[in-house]
Amino acid sequence: MGVFWVSATYYLISPSKTSDPLNGVSTFDLIQIHKHILNIKTFDSPYQYIAADINRSGTITTLDLIQLRKVILGIDANFTNNSSWRFINVDHIFQNPRDPLKAYLPETIRLGPLYGIRNVEFIAVKIGDLNNSADPSK
Repeated sequence: MGVFWVSATYYLISPSKTSDPLNGVSTFDLIQIHKHILNIKTFDSPYQYIAADINRSGTITTLDLIQLRKVILGIDANFTNNSSWRFINVDHIFQNPRDPLKAYLPETIRLGPLYGIRNVEFIAVKIGDLNNSADPSK
């Protein structure tokens, strides 16, 4: 997690995690993305859209399938143009949960003066993991 100094009174909290891109990722996730692209079974959650956007292009396409397949097969060690995890502010309300990638995704939280302990919460999204099988401790 990074803490960046903005001014004498404000801080930006920006978590990150890049370890183990295969954590929670399998061919089952590939099938779920494939079914979504073919409109056979669309995603149930805006977080699935974020997890399926492997190349972080803002769309779910066959290019995402190709990149995920390359990581599963060991051709690529990491996701191109994306980290292994993304973190969304827990207070974020998706304006369009069926198309969350078109809007701004708050991945930082700005804090004012730090007068005591404050809770800062994010929802962790494992890229490529559509069924939430990833172990966040890895």
